[in-house]
Amino acid sequence: MMRTSDRGCRPETTPARRGVAIYLFVLVLATILAGTGLALVAVNRADRRVHVSVQRSLQAQYAAQAGIEAALGYMDANANWRSTMPNGTWFDNIAFGSGKYTVVVTDTDGRLANRDTDAATITSTTTVGGAVSRMQVTVAPRPYTALRYACFSQTNLDIRMNASILGPVRAHQSIDTDGNYNSEENAFFETLQGAYVNSAITPVRYATSSLPYPQPSLSYYLSLATPVAGIAGGTAKMSKYVLTPTTNFESPGQANPNGIYALNAAGRDIVIEKTHIKGTLIIYNAPGNKVSIQHACWIEPAGPSYPTMLIYTSGGDIDMNLDQSPLSESSDNTDYNEDGDKTDTFPTLIRGVVWTQGSYVQLHMSTATLTGCLIGGSIKVHEQAVVNDDPSLAQQVMPGFVDPDMKIVAGTWREVQP
Repeated sequence: MMRTSDRGCRPETTPARRGVAIYLFVLVLATILAGTGLALVAVNRADRRVHVSVQRSLQAQYAAQAGIEAALGYMDANANWRSTMPNGTWFDNIAFGSGKYTVVVTDTDGRLANRDTDAATITSTTTVGGAVSRMQVTVAPRPYTALRYACFSQTNLDIRMNASILGPVRAHQSIDTDGNYNSEENAFFETLQGAYVNSAITPVRYATSSLPYPQPSLSYYLSLATPVAGIAGGTAKMSKYVLTPTTNFESPGQANPNGIYALNAAGRDIVIEKTHIKGTLIIYNAPGNKVSIQHACWIEPAGPSYPTMLIYTSGGDIDMNLDQSPLSESSDNTDYNEDGDKTDTFPTLIRGVVWTQGSYVQLHMSTATLTGCLIGGSIKVHEQAVVNDDPSLAQQVMPGFVDPDMKIVAGTWREVQP
């Protein structure tokens, strides 16, 4: 009886229990789905925030790079940017895309205009939303292009009377000859397209544009120089002089450590003879005057940082008429190499960069050699003079002899911490 009764109760209770179980299962499933949905919404929102943040960071980087490009573009378009722009902020809060950039340019020594050989650092900072990017690059000057030539004439170049050309030369107008000259294999003659070149000249190259004539700052070089007066009289004369980083012929206790000396011509003609210069000689205050470098001379730079001669004559005549005979200590009673005796002899030569202020320059040096770069308004090489280039000058950066275009220093373009 009991068993029959028990069997009769099961059909009434099982569906109820199943309903509760199903309800609980659905409730749990709904809860899981709801949680998953909320999680997906949260993840989606986080992804959007990350995406927006990444976009803003990229926009900030692009804007910071644009600021650097703006500074580089200004340098390229303005050769005198060192004097027209400050050492500091160049562009402040300039709009670019969704952000604004601020560009700061700083010089190595904190003074942008004092020396054109210094490197400069460009820093561009941009904010887009909450993202900040700061890009930085260092730029440095390039050596002056004309320093790769043995002679660089602003106008004409004339080669005559058994002169020897041992390196490349360049003019911006005609190149002429009487046909009596010698040249080595690495020599070539370059001028602008359309300029006259004597048919005997070979090999010839033509350039499409002129090179700017360098203008080294007289005031800058005078600030580095020790003055010398020269022998008194109607001509400013230097004879049997020794001017080096360790010897000042006129004032033994006032040797210039860089060998930089300045001769104030005071409106007189200048004569330099039987002299050893190791450094830089500046000749100035000689408007339209004649400079004669004659007899035996030994003229060379003290190092790669500065030119050998700077001659400010405002279009005067420069006559380099050196002897074939050597510079003799015993004949001149002068210790030219500062070794304590007067028994040595030295070949007559000029080395380094010789710059003139648009002057007419003649070289008739009886086989004496000028090795380096001679820069003049018009140049005549004749009477067995020898000119040769110095390839190392093409790698030298010296004040007043740099190209206006700056180069990016390899490895310096980078993003830095704001």
